Amino acid sequence: MAIAERKENGVEPKEFTDIIGGHGPWQLGIFTFFLFCSAPHCMHNLIMTFFAPNVEHWCARSPEALLANISVEQWKNESVPMVNKRGGGMERSSCTVYNVSYTNGTFLSPFLRESDAITCNSWEYDVSFYKSTMVDEWDLVCDREWLVSVAKTVYMIGFLVSVTVCGQMSDRFGRRPVVITCLCVFLIAALLTMLSTNFLMFIVLRFFVALGLTSVFTVSYVILTEVVGAEYRSAYCFTFKFGWVFSYMLLPGIAWLIPSWFWLQCAITVPWLILLCVFWVIPETPRWLLTHGKFHEAEEILLHAARRNKKDIKKTKAALEQFLSRQMKKRKVMKMFSIF
Repeated sequence: MAIAERKENGVEPKEFTDIIGGHGPWQLGIFTFFLFCSAPHCMHNLIMTFFAPNVEHWCARSPEALLANISVEQWKNESVPMVNKRGGGMERSSCTVYNVSYTNGTFLSPFLRESDAITCNSWEYDVSFYKSTMVDEWDLVCDREWLVSVAKTVYMIGFLVSVTVCGQMSDRFGRRPVVITCLCVFLIAALLTMLSTNFLMFIVLRFFVALGLTSVFTVSYVILTEVVGAEYRSAYCFTFKFGWVFSYMLLPGIAWLIPSWFWLQCAITVPWLILLCVFWVIPETPRWLLTHGKFHEAEEILLHAARRNKKDIKKTKAALEQFLSRQMKKRKVMKMFSIF
């Protein structure tokens, strides 16, 4: 119901969106910003699938085999033992190798048993599709394969810490400061991730990526519910998820085009630096300002929103003054009762 209709019926506006409009260019600008924020959230959540895929690997050829120009296929056939496959059948081992010798390309240990196999500490990888992954860069195979699960777990811990803390922080310090701070945390951590010199550094930075991204995603959802009219909230919040859905469909294509984890991380991070250039479109929510007694700041933001939504400023200003006056009285009454 429009404000004019409410006044004719003797009903006062219950929310500021009844005055400035529950849906308009002002809300759409905020929505667009957060729609783009939701895209990297999806990509970074799912990216470990492409950072550490199941890459075929085998024990690296010995220096003697390399000097003898032994091919990979010959090395596998003569030096890598057969082991039982998980689903049944046999396959070449990925983690053990026979302790064999080569001289001038001649295999000197023709009679080998399974007990002659030893655990290897270096590997070669199939790079026919994935040109560079974390698996081959830091040898995350065999007895180090569990480190990939650790990275995923630490990321989810960052997720958990974020959803636990960011709500309280945004209630105390405001929605806007938390969004901007966490956006900066995400971008800095994501960019530094590309410069990781070891897997431990990568894991720690992934924690901060999750911390920053999840906070932005969570608080942005709250902001949307606070700046749009009640009748539009479901539509806005539903459409907000399209950023995630679009990224979900786009990510495999990007990973196929960029088969290197370093450049893939660059591709899903650098474009979002533009968000720092347009963060000014995100105001503090009038609802938070009113709750904390910052009526003057709330009025300025609401008048700006009314202009963006092409409302009659003179009528809007008068209506806002009455609305804010009632809010101030309610706050005084609540303070009086809070004493008891």
